[in-house]
Amino acid sequence: GGGGGGGASGGGEAAAAHKVAMPPPGGSPLPRRPQLLPVPAGDVLYAARHSLLREVRHAAAAVATPRGSQGTAAEAAEAARRLGALRLWVSALARGVPRAVDGGMLARGLAELEVEMDAWEEADLPGEQQWAGMLQRAGISESIGSPYLSEAANRLVMCTSTMPARHGYPCSLWLLFHTLLAHASPEHAPQTLEAILRYVDVFFSCAECVAHFRSLALHLSPPSAAAPT
Repeated sequence: GGGGGGGASGGGEAAAAHKVAMPPPGGSPLPRRPQLLPVPAGDVLYAARHSLLREVRHAAAAVATPRGSQGTAAEAAEAARRLGALRLWVSALARGVPRAVDGGMLARGLAELEVEMDAWEEADLPGEQQWAGMLQRAGISESIGSPYLSEAANRLVMCTSTMPARHGYPCSLWLLFHTLLAHASPEHAPQTLEAILRYVDVFFSCAECVAHFRSLALHLSPPSAAAPT
Protein backbone atom coordinates (compact mmCIF):
# COMPACT_ATOMS: atom_id res chain seq x y z
CA GLY A 1 0.00 0.00 0.00
CA GLY A 2 0.81 3.59 0.46
CA GLY A 3 3.68 5.78 0.90
CA GLY A 4 7.01 4.19 1.38
CA GLY A 5 8.44 6.91 -0.80
CA GLY A 6 10.25 4.53 -3.16
CA GLY A 7 9.45 6.79 -6.10
CA ALA A 8 10.62 9.96 -4.39
CA SER A 9 14.08 10.76 -3.19
CA GLY A 10 14.87 12.06 0.26
CA GLY A 11 16.52 15.22 -1.03
CA GLY A 12 17.90 17.15 -3.92
CA GLU A 13 21.47 15.89 -3.60
CA ALA A 14 20.50 12.24 -4.03
CA ALA A 15 18.28 13.07 -6.95
CA ALA A 16 20.81 15.30 -8.67
CA ALA A 17 22.89 12.30 -9.67
CA HIS A 18 20.03 11.13 -11.87
CA LYS A 19 19.46 14.20 -14.03
CA VAL A 20 17.94 13.51 -17.42
CA ALA A 21 18.29 16.01 -20.23
CA MET A 22 15.05 17.84 -21.00
CA PRO A 23 13.92 18.63 -24.55
CA PRO A 24 14.31 22.22 -25.78
CA PRO A 25 11.75 24.56 -24.22
CA GLY A 26 10.22 25.34 -27.63
CA GLY A 27 9.87 29.03 -27.08
CA SER A 28 8.50 28.73 -23.55
CA PRO A 29 9.27 31.78 -21.34
CA LEU A 30 10.11 29.40 -18.49
CA PRO A 31 13.73 28.37 -17.93
CA ARG A 32 14.82 24.84 -18.71
CA ARG A 33 13.93 22.65 -15.72
CA PRO A 34 16.03 19.59 -14.86
CA GLN A 35 14.16 16.30 -14.74
CA LEU A 36 15.24 14.34 -11.70
CA LEU A 37 14.88 10.63 -11.10
CA PRO A 38 13.74 9.61 -8.57
CA VAL A 39 11.29 12.46 -7.98
CA PRO A 40 12.45 14.78 -5.15
CA ALA A 41 10.27 14.02 -2.13
CA GLY A 42 10.43 17.59 -0.88
CA ASP A 43 8.48 18.77 -3.93
CA VAL A 44 5.82 16.13 -3.29
CA LEU A 45 5.44 17.01 0.40
CA TYR A 46 5.26 20.70 -0.47
CA ALA A 47 2.27 20.04 -2.74
CA ALA A 48 0.51 17.89 -0.14
CA ARG A 49 0.83 20.54 2.54
CA HIS A 50 -0.01 23.43 0.25
CA SER A 51 -3.19 21.67 -0.87
CA LEU A 52 -4.41 21.51 2.73
CA LEU A 53 -3.05 24.80 4.03
CA ARG A 54 -4.12 26.95 1.10
CA GLU A 55 -6.49 25.31 -1.39
CA VAL A 56 -8.79 23.44 1.01
CA ARG A 57 -8.69 26.31 3.48
CA HIS A 58 -9.74 28.71 0.73
CA ALA A 59 -12.69 26.44 -0.12
CA ALA A 60 -13.62 26.20 3.56
CA ALA A 61 -13.63 29.99 3.84
CA ALA A 62 -15.97 30.23 0.84
CA VAL A 63 -18.61 27.91 2.29
CA ALA A 64 -21.70 29.86 3.29
CA THR A 65 -22.30 30.35 7.00
CA PRO A 66 -24.12 29.81 9.25
CA ARG A 67 -24.73 26.15 8.55
CA GLY A 68 -28.00 24.45 9.20
CA SER A 69 -30.52 22.03 7.80
CA GLN A 70 -32.02 24.63 5.46
CA GLY A 71 -31.11 24.81 1.82
CA THR A 72 -32.14 23.42 -1.52
CA ALA A 73 -31.55 19.86 -2.63
CA ALA A 74 -28.94 21.15 -5.09
CA GLU A 75 -27.08 22.95 -2.30
CA ALA A 76 -27.14 19.83 -0.16
CA ALA A 77 -25.77 17.76 -3.04
CA GLU A 78 -22.98 20.28 -3.63
CA ALA A 79 -22.09 20.26 0.06
CA ALA A 80 -21.92 16.46 0.04
CA ARG A 81 -19.71 16.60 -3.07
CA ARG A 82 -17.25 18.98 -1.38
CA LEU A 83 -17.12 16.96 1.83
CA GLY A 84 -16.71 13.66 0.01
CA ALA A 85 -13.88 15.11 -2.06
CA LEU A 86 -12.05 16.29 1.05
CA ARG A 87 -12.40 12.95 2.84
CA LEU A 88 -11.09 11.13 -0.21
CA TRP A 89 -8.16 13.51 -0.58
CA VAL A 90 -7.06 13.31 3.07
CA SER A 91 -7.25 9.50 2.96
CA ALA A 92 -5.24 9.32 -0.27
CA LEU A 93 -2.55 11.60 1.17
CA ALA A 94 -2.38 9.63 4.41
CA ARG A 95 -1.76 6.44 2.46
CA GLY A 96 0.58 7.73 -0.18
CA VAL A 97 2.88 10.59 0.86
CA PRO A 98 6.60 9.78 1.10
CA ARG A 99 7.81 9.14 4.64
CA ALA A 100 11.59 8.98 4.48
CA VAL A 101 12.39 12.66 3.97
CA ASP A 102 10.59 13.90 7.11
CA GLY A 103 10.59 10.72 9.20
CA GLY A 104 6.89 10.21 8.53
CA MET A 105 5.89 13.45 10.28
CA LEU A 106 3.41 14.53 7.61
CA ALA A 107 1.98 11.02 7.23
CA ARG A 108 1.30 10.86 10.98
CA GLY A 109 -0.38 14.25 10.89
CA LEU A 110 -2.51 13.15 7.96
CA ALA A 111 -3.58 10.02 9.83
CA GLU A 112 -4.73 12.22 12.72
CA LEU A 113 -6.52 14.51 10.30
CA GLU A 114 -8.25 11.52 8.73
CA VAL A 115 -9.59 10.51 12.15
CA GLU A 116 -10.96 14.02 12.66
CA MET A 117 -12.63 13.96 9.26
CA ASP A 118 -14.21 10.59 10.02
CA ALA A 119 -15.68 12.10 13.19
CA TRP A 120 -16.95 15.22 11.40
CA GLU A 121 -20.76 15.10 11.55
CA GLU A 122 -21.72 18.22 9.61
CA ALA A 123 -23.03 17.96 6.05
CA ASP A 124 -20.47 20.33 4.53
CA LEU A 125 -16.81 21.25 4.81
CA PRO A 126 -15.52 22.52 8.14
CA GLY A 127 -15.45 26.31 8.29
CA GLU A 128 -12.16 28.11 7.84
CA GLN A 129 -11.42 28.39 11.56
CA GLN A 130 -12.52 24.82 12.22
CA TRP A 131 -10.27 23.57 9.42
CA ALA A 132 -7.35 25.62 10.73
CA GLY A 133 -7.88 24.04 14.14
CA MET A 134 -7.91 20.54 12.65
CA LEU A 135 -4.65 21.22 10.83
CA GLN A 136 -3.03 22.65 13.94
CA ARG A 137 -4.04 19.65 16.08
CA ALA A 138 -2.58 17.39 13.40
CA GLY A 139 0.67 19.36 13.37
CA ILE A 140 0.02 20.75 9.89
CA SER A 141 0.11 24.44 10.68
CA GLU A 142 1.29 27.59 8.95
CA SER A 143 1.39 29.76 12.05
CA ILE A 144 3.97 32.54 12.04
CA GLY A 145 7.38 31.10 12.77
CA SER A 146 6.42 27.54 11.81
CA PRO A 147 9.60 25.96 10.43
CA TYR A 148 7.78 23.75 7.95
CA LEU A 149 6.80 26.15 5.17
CA SER A 150 10.26 27.66 4.76
CA GLU A 151 11.76 24.18 4.90
CA ALA A 152 9.38 22.92 2.23
CA ALA A 153 9.98 25.90 -0.03
CA ASN A 154 13.74 25.49 0.29
CA ARG A 155 13.45 21.83 -0.68
CA LEU A 156 11.72 22.48 -4.00
CA VAL A 157 14.14 20.97 -6.48
CA MET A 158 12.38 20.00 -9.68
CA CYS A 159 9.62 22.61 -9.42
CA THR A 160 11.72 25.73 -8.97
CA SER A 161 10.63 28.65 -11.11
CA THR A 162 11.21 32.34 -11.67
CA MET A 163 7.55 32.70 -10.69
CA PRO A 164 7.14 30.08 -7.92
CA ALA A 165 3.73 31.35 -6.81
CA ARG A 166 2.36 30.52 -10.26
CA HIS A 167 4.40 27.51 -11.32
CA GLY A 168 5.85 25.81 -8.23
CA TYR A 169 2.58 24.46 -6.84
CA PRO A 170 1.03 23.15 -10.10
CA CYS A 171 4.31 21.43 -10.96
CA SER A 172 4.68 19.84 -7.52
CA LEU A 173 0.98 18.90 -7.46
CA TRP A 174 1.44 16.94 -10.69
CA LEU A 175 4.37 15.10 -9.09
CA LEU A 176 2.19 14.40 -6.05
CA PHE A 177 -0.57 12.90 -8.22
CA HIS A 178 1.91 10.55 -9.87
CA THR A 179 3.46 9.60 -6.53
CA LEU A 180 0.11 8.80 -4.92
CA LEU A 181 -0.90 6.58 -7.83
CA ALA A 182 2.50 4.92 -8.09
CA HIS A 183 2.37 3.87 -4.43
CA ALA A 184 -1.31 2.93 -4.29
CA SER A 185 -2.05 -0.74 -3.77
CA PRO A 186 -4.31 -2.45 -6.33
CA GLU A 187 -7.04 -2.29 -3.72
CA HIS A 188 -6.71 1.46 -3.20
CA ALA A 189 -5.73 2.58 -6.71
CA PRO A 190 -9.31 3.32 -7.91
CA GLN A 191 -10.04 5.33 -4.76
CA THR A 192 -6.78 7.25 -5.12
CA LEU A 193 -7.57 8.06 -8.73
CA GLU A 194 -11.01 9.31 -7.77
CA ALA A 195 -9.48 11.38 -4.96
CA ILE A 196 -7.23 13.12 -7.48
CA LEU A 197 -10.03 13.78 -9.95
CA ARG A 198 -12.31 15.16 -7.27
CA TYR A 199 -9.59 17.23 -5.64
CA VAL A 200 -8.96 19.01 -8.93
CA ASP A 201 -12.67 19.46 -9.58
CA VAL A 202 -13.49 20.85 -6.13
CA PHE A 203 -10.37 22.50 -4.73
CA PHE A 204 -7.83 23.44 -7.40
CA SER A 205 -8.07 27.21 -7.78
CA CYS A 206 -6.90 27.53 -11.39
CA ALA A 207 -10.13 27.40 -13.43
CA GLU A 208 -8.32 27.09 -16.76
CA CYS A 209 -6.20 24.24 -15.38
CA VAL A 210 -9.31 22.46 -14.06
CA ALA A 211 -11.01 22.67 -17.46
CA HIS A 212 -7.88 21.31 -19.17
CA PHE A 213 -7.53 18.52 -16.61
CA ARG A 214 -11.18 17.52 -17.10
CA SER A 215 -10.66 17.22 -20.85
CA LEU A 216 -7.65 14.97 -20.29
CA ALA A 217 -9.48 12.83 -17.72
CA LEU A 218 -12.64 12.16 -19.72
CA HIS A 219 -11.65 8.53 -20.30
CA LEU A 220 -10.96 7.93 -16.62
CA SER A 221 -13.92 6.60 -14.68
CA PRO A 222 -12.95 5.27 -11.25
CA PRO A 223 -15.81 3.48 -9.45
CA SER A 224 -17.77 6.13 -7.56
CA ALA A 225 -18.69 3.57 -4.91
CA ALA A 226 -15.16 3.95 -3.58
CA ALA A 227 -15.83 7.53 -2.56
CA PRO A 228 -16.81 8.25 1.05
CA THR A 229 -19.54 10.82 1.56
